[in-house]
Amino acid sequence: MFLADHTDALNPPMLGGVYKFETDTGIAYIGKSVNLRSRIKSHLNGSVKSKLSPLIEDITKVSYSTMSDADMHIMEFYLISKYRPYLNTEAVPMNKSSIVLPDPEWKDILDWQGMAL
Repeated sequence: MFLADHTDALNPPMLGGVYKFETDTGIAYIGKSVNLRSRIKSHLNGSVKSKLSPLIEDITKVSYSTMSDADMHIMEFYLISKYRPYLNTEAVPMNKSSIVLPDPEWKDILDWQGMAL
């Protein structure tokens, strides 16, 4: 597992916010956490059973954006509604939101094939 072997290159902050995993086919997963570093690493190193586990080798980009606890709950739901990531199927609302929010300022921590930026 290329990415799992390189999780030491992942150093997002130990702050709250939203994160996304992308593959060549688009955004695979959007999530939120009060500790981005811990949560993103747990997806990649297999320490938790993750929907991403079968796709780890296909991840091409990992990005995050820090924000307040209240904002991350709203932003996660909004981004899932807007982009409809294929691994967030149970969280996708029936209708797209009529509210338009700006996308967060994403910070990339991995790009193609897990090479640290």
